[in-house]
Amino acid sequence: MNRTEIVAEIGWNHMGNMPLAKQMIEAAQGAGADYAKFQYWKSANLKEGPWDKDGRREIYQEAELDMHKVHELNFYCTEANIKFLCSVFDVQDIKDLARVTEIIKIPSHEANNHELIKEAVDRFQYIYISLGATTGTEKDRLLNEYKKESSRITVLYCVSVYPMPLHAFKPNTLRMMLLQFGVAGYQVGYSGHHPTIFDAIMALSQDVDVIEKHFTTNNDLPGRDNKFALTPTELESLCDARDEMSLGVPGEKYGFFPAEQEVRDVYAGRWSKRNY
Repeated sequence: MNRTEIVAEIGWNHMGNMPLAKQMIEAAQGAGADYAKFQYWKSANLKEGPWDKDGRREIYQEAELDMHKVHELNFYCTEANIKFLCSVFDVQDIKDLARVTEIIKIPSHEANNHELIKEAVDRFQYIYISLGATTGTEKDRLLNEYKKESSRITVLYCVSVYPMPLHAFKPNTLRMMLLQFGVAGYQVGYSGHHPTIFDAIMALSQDVDVIEKHFTTNNDLPGRDNKFALTPTELESLCDARDEMSLGVPGEKYGFFPAEQEVRDVYAGRWSKRNY
């Protein structure tokens, strides 16, 4: 099997607390994740919306990362031996992040923002795009529009519900994406919002290229995403499962596991007087 990369989506679970953000980076690396991921926005660009009535605007302001903090977190990831990744929401923010990193993530609610995606394709070596809440027609447009750049893009099956009930995971949708996008040269992954690792295990069974899961050091920390994020112990269990599953023999379809040889040599026919 393919060795699936694991993205620990710290996002804004740090709530602007840089020492806490660094603790989360260390915990993600210690659990076995390949990436520590954050989110970059400018709260001054936030449009009016329901977040103005429920306190989220103030939370976004508190959790906002400026470029100084982005540089600091990127450097800390390098020192901790884990790769840095960040979500982007605005074209101007892409220009900022392109000075720091060569990879970028487009979140689901911007999957139809082709101005943003094209800017990302132009400025970054590698792009991850979550496809939550997108129709089949919208997926097809993305598949066809960026086919020439497919070797630099991973698309992620995603259900944009927070937290996501397990029954919302649709294996057939993931299989279809693996087939359609895979044939076109894209890598295919999964971005999950279920509060356990069960959805990620189902995705692992489909041999996806990357899995992204929300991550925290404490589910009781402030902020919605902390409530359904994986803890270090849970993330470690996911990474251990990934490592075990990646030990499968590539290309083996009909053979038997070497440890089964004794069953063939010793136990086959032991209750029968006939030889076969």
